[in-house]
Amino acid sequence: FEHGEVDILCNVQKTPEREQRYLYSCIPFGYDYSIIYAHPDSAIYYEDFEAMKGKTVGLISIGIHTQAYLEYAEKMELDSKIVYFDLEDEMIDAILNGEIDMAVTGSIYNRTDMKAVGRFGTNPYYIVMQKNNSDLMEELNEAMQHIKVEKPEIEASLAQKYYGDTQISSNPLFTKEEQQYIRSRGPITVR
Repeated sequence: FEHGEVDILCNVQKTPEREQRYLYSCIPFGYDYSIIYAHPDSAIYYEDFEAMKGKTVGLISIGIHTQAYLEYAEKMELDSKIVYFDLEDEMIDAILNGEIDMAVTGSIYNRTDMKAVGRFGTNPYYIVMQKNNSDLMEELNEAMQHIKVEKPEIEASLAQKYYGDTQISSNPLFTKEEQQYIRSRGPITVR
């Protein structure tokens, strides 16, 4: 992309630095959440902020979810120990090997190998092009607007087709208290 071999990139989130370098579509192409994952056997439950405090968290060195987590952690007073990774696969390996307690990534991919323990932020993503492609971007913006009007469900159908269900969309996220209640309650008859 940087060298002109690719004209269009999809699913790119906006940052001030990127806006200086690239043209962005006028409307988002979709959205994802920032997700905090823990090892499947972790004692950390969904929104269990007390259990999250002081834990070691893996973040990608440069990424929209990294900045979002730092702001979220400050707001929730998590006092995390941060370990930065260059690649998401390295970060996932580190959590599965017990080197870190939690990892933050986007929700678009289904991470069935881990447990979602937090969700925050709604992050729009866009189509981007090099600055010298303004004519092509203008055509793309017009086409996207027409598609949004004529087929508003396009984002959801493409996400389902290419990414399938995610842990966030297919499994309910229950807090520790909610899980304890469900286990103690037993089956509920609904008419």
